[in-house]
Amino acid sequence: MSIYIHDSLSIEEWTGIQECLQRNEQPPLWIDAYNDARRREEVGDMRGAFLEAAISMESFLKKKLLDSLESLPPSEVAVRKNIERWHISDVLKNHRKIGPVNDLSMSEDVLDLLKKTFDKRNAIMHGKSVDLDEETLRTVLATIRDIIKV
Repeated sequence: MSIYIHDSLSIEEWTGIQECLQRNEQPPLWIDAYNDARRREEVGDMRGAFLEAAISMESFLKKKLLDSLESLPPSEVAVRKNIERWHISDVLKNHRKIGPVNDLSMSEDVLDLLKKTFDKRNAIMHGKSVDLDEETLRTVLATIRDIIKV
């Protein structure tokens, strides 16, 4: 297991980590995918790093979307089912209407970067040739880290 830390951990943080491990708690999918993206970046697997980065961000945003549906009354089942089927591009287009996603206060530049990241992910998955560069990958990973608060 690799953990990416930018600052030293305090005794309290180490104690919290130990308690989580003893309870056999698992991190959310977006944290695992983010850490996988970082590991892939370290070994030069840019394709895999872009895929994992996109998975991390998409799973995080989808969770925020599903959290926003909790406040819908049971009578709105049709609305809930329709929104649950949204593609990630729908989430990005409607982000201002989704409370927990809007609360992330993502700038237009960040939204554009995420859209391009999802587009690259889709192109990779469909076997298309995609230009991948380390600088963009580092920017994507830093942006995702800031959003998901790793």
